[in-house]
Amino acid sequence: MSDPVSGFTFTLVSRINYIARMAEIVAGLELFAEAATGATADELVVLIQKYMPEWTGDLKASVTKQQLSVEPPVWAVGPTAEYAPYVEYGTGPHVPNVDNLTEWANDHGWDPSEIISHIAANGTAAHPFMQPAIEEAKGMGADMFFDTVSFGLVSGAGAI
Repeated sequence: MSDPVSGFTFTLVSRINYIARMAEIVAGLELFAEAATGATADELVVLIQKYMPEWTGDLKASVTKQQLSVEPPVWAVGPTAEYAPYVEYGTGPHVPNVDNLTEWANDHGWDPSEIISHIAANGTAAHPFMQPAIEEAKGMGADMFFDTVSFGLVSGAGAI
């Protein structure tokens, strides 16, 4: 039996196991972050559709998600309908597409000529759906999975 070491000692603990374990934890967090941002993108699709006005359902049906980057995980989420920004932000005075507007006015029991005159003089009101959707997502804690949220146009094949 050896003599016990005095109480005045250095204790040496290898860091190698801790470093290896930290690498495993970081890798797990990266996988979690990728899955979490994808799940957040899925939820944003639902929330955007929730806040959209609906006439034919085409605008809601156009909401998609597209992964733009894996490292870091970047997603584009939004409608592909070309008129979506006009619904979100409204418009200034203009002469609307008479055929589309006539169909819409008739479906709602309104006089198309009065609506055309109103839009020509005043434009159309904004019906925001993107901003309310992201605010609700943040309120649900989704903002812990993304650094920035920016609005913009994504161009190219399969763009949204």
